[in-house]
Amino acid sequence: MGNKEYETSQKFIVNLRESVLAFGVFIGAITLLLNKSFIFLWSNQSLYLGDTINLFIVILMIQLIIIRNESFLIDLSLNIKKKVLLGVLSLIISSILVVAGYSYTGCLWSIFVGLFLGRMLLIVLFPIITNKMVQIDKKNIPIGTFFAVTFILIGAYILGGKQFFETWYELVLFGLVESILCAIIVYALVLKQENKRVIKLKVLNIFKGES
Repeated sequence: MGNKEYETSQKFIVNLRESVLAFGVFIGAITLLLNKSFIFLWSNQSLYLGDTINLFIVILMIQLIIIRNESFLIDLSLNIKKKVLLGVLSLIISSILVVAGYSYTGCLWSIFVGLFLGRMLLIVLFPIITNKMVQIDKKNIPIGTFFAVTFILIGAYILGGKQFFETWYELVLFGLVESILCAIIVYALVLKQENKRVIKLKVLNIFKGES
């Protein structure tokens, strides 16, 4: 593979990772903001597991989105032996931590913590494998992006814990407003200039009626 092919692949992977992360954070923030009201209106209060469990679920969801994206990138190399072995190892670690944690604490949150810690193996090693494929020599997530993601999720967690919509009309109306605001915040804080330009062009083409 020549230098130009490597540069193209590197650019594609970096932009894809950023877009996938932004999507996961957006969905996670909306879940933290609206999930409690949705469950209360859809069924009843007893089915809501609490704000902290809601946060754990969102973190695990974002973890899974990132892992699935890296797994897809590794599959493109057609060399998936390491990926499969790491997946099995992660599953074993997660299972041990979940069983041990729940047996010791008896708390539901220990299950989510065990899953989170077990998956960290893949969060760390999958990107390293992908980076070696196309010779990317960068940190997986820039520190600024990490703080931006943390800020968005903590903000959504705090606000979601305080707000409650008593009718479907309120949920839909304020949910739409909050979704737009979340999209703007994620766009401004998580995405870099190149992905921002792509989104701007897509939005302009939509308004112009172009495909």
